[in-house]
Amino acid sequence: MDDNFAWLEQPTHEPALYLKRLAIYDDPKKVPFREVPFRRGLNIVWAIEPTHAQAQGWRAAGHGVGKTSLCLLLRYCLGDESPNTTKLRKELASNFPKGGVALIVDIQGQSHIVYRSFKYRNSDRVVHGETLTELWSHEPAIDATDFFDSLTPTLLHNASCARVPETDQPLEWRHLLAWLARDQEARFKSFYAWREGEGIGLSRSRQDPPILLRSVLGLMSSEEGKLLRQLASAKQALEATTQDTQTLLRESDLIKARIEAELRDLDPQLVDLPLHAPDLFSPSLMAALGEKDAELNASLEEWQNRYRTQEEERQEIFRSLHPLEEEYHRIDQRLKRAEAARARNEKEFSRLTSELDRLKALGSDCQEACIPFKECTHVQDRIQKLELPNIQDSLKKRALQAQMEEVGQYVDRYQRALASKHDDINLYKQKNKALDSKQNQQLRIRDTIIERAARFMNLRAELERWESTQGSEYRRQLVQTAAQHEQQHRNDIARLELPLQKIRQSLNSHEKKLESIMQCLTECLLGDDFFGSLEPQSDERPFGISAHGGEAYRVLEILLGDLSCLFYSVGNTSAFPGILIHDCPREADMGPKLYEEYVTLVAAAERHCEKLGNEVPFQYIITTTTPPPEALSDSEKVVLKLHPEVDKELLFRQKLVVEEQRTTTG
Repeated sequence: MDDNFAWLEQPTHEPALYLKRLAIYDDPKKVPFREVPFRRGLNIVWAIEPTHAQAQGWRAAGHGVGKTSLCLLLRYCLGDESPNTTKLRKELASNFPKGGVALIVDIQGQSHIVYRSFKYRNSDRVVHGETLTELWSHEPAIDATDFFDSLTPTLLHNASCARVPETDQPLEWRHLLAWLARDQEARFKSFYAWREGEGIGLSRSRQDPPILLRSVLGLMSSEEGKLLRQLASAKQALEATTQDTQTLLRESDLIKARIEAELRDLDPQLVDLPLHAPDLFSPSLMAALGEKDAELNASLEEWQNRYRTQEEERQEIFRSLHPLEEEYHRIDQRLKRAEAARARNEKEFSRLTSELDRLKALGSDCQEACIPFKECTHVQDRIQKLELPNIQDSLKKRALQAQMEEVGQYVDRYQRALASKHDDINLYKQKNKALDSKQNQQLRIRDTIIERAARFMNLRAELERWESTQGSEYRRQLVQTAAQHEQQHRNDIARLELPLQKIRQSLNSHEKKLESIMQCLTECLLGDDFFGSLEPQSDERPFGISAHGGEAYRVLEILLGDLSCLFYSVGNTSAFPGILIHDCPREADMGPKLYEEYVTLVAAAERHCEKLGNEVPFQYIITTTTPPPEALSDSEKVVLKLHPEVDKELLFRQKLVVEEQRTTTG
């Protein structure tokens, strides 16, 4: 097989990106508990199948040992933030709260050490260096976020197009990384199935990946990119013009539909009337609308007259109510004064009477003179003054009594008058309240009349507009101009599609070279009866094998297509970085012999490059549960062996406990 690689060109450059070493930490202050060295050329991560037939569950067939986790960690260190990567990071954060992963990676000839924490994102750091010890002995050369952002201009500067011509979306490193390191869950279902269910961030999931492939490999000429941009602009213009034309064509029908709907709501009897009467005596819609307008104006005038009468009635109520309220206030003040006077007289009369009764009731001795009260001259003199001898006090008492009787009569009279006035005032207030209710009802009637009048006025305006545009010369010219613009855009599209079709029908020199690599790989692996082909415009199968009848060849088309792109980048200027990561291809569907020959093919390509006296110009990483070819099983090409039966030989030296298990066991 080694003699079949004469087509593999002398390398003109090193891989733009290749991996050197991965290290996993449970604490960055300690030494890593797992290190995985990588090399230029073939790198095999082998999950050895269990020897015990009783092995079940995740220990069976090498599942759950860390193959996919290793690929996800590589992606994570290269800036991937996809859902699968994030899920793994969170699981690792719960198992190794202080842990993280480091990757030594060469980018455009400069070695970088990238460290990413599982839990603390602010602990991410990137330094220039060759060994893991330099990670903690240097200050970060650049911010980790800035480093990942710089990968797009650094690695995609040779792409044919920096943006998707039709959408102007920038092509980014994360889009290319999805191709270089496919999701294991995607199961190699089709060439462009790079991520399972989550997409890769391109706005058009079907059309844009082929553009990314052709741009990265340098297959898209500047002329094709220019034609695609012009074609996209012409299609957008056609879409806008078509919408304008359809709007003009539908405008009359839309106006008519609105008019009919409004007529049914306002007065269904008007719907069937003709727009204009054929003679002087027949009814018409325009005449009926005029009658409705006059009728509503008359109703509004009648309402205004009723409202004016009600306002006059309200003013009469106010004129009657005002003097009543003033008289009520005067009587109320008099009543308050009379009640105050009666209260004062009653208080004085009660005082004089109480003093006399108290003096007469004294029966013990006077403590001041030490004699009985009956013999006390002071007490007896005061009693005499309050009784017969004091004519003035007697008269005062009689006067007070008479005044109290007179004031009581005033109080009674004022209270009756006040009650009468209160009843009169309440009567007028009730009349005013009833009038408020009537006027509120009248205002609602007015609003209804005004609203209906406005609707009829707008309806009439719509009818006049429809009548003026329907069949008018101005409208006909608008439609004709729009149709001419539409046809012009269609002609532009046809003019652009013709040379674009010619470009796509004939492979350019780069595409022919890529197809020849695919053909050579197919012959090396399957023999002279099979043919590899390239259809770069296909959005499903850009690479094909002439044999049919089994999915094994469908998967092989994808694997050989990726290898063709990898080997193409060796001697040609492109943005393909010279690395591929295949996570456990479907070797069971391919058959062990075919799969073994496939791995041997990659190893043979590596040996051919070594014979040329140069370092291997590519890096291919593959995980597998199938044993590698016997000649390779103990070679340096097997960079990691994982064993499901021994925890220490798992990727993380233990079985990860996911959050659901913690909840269940906790």
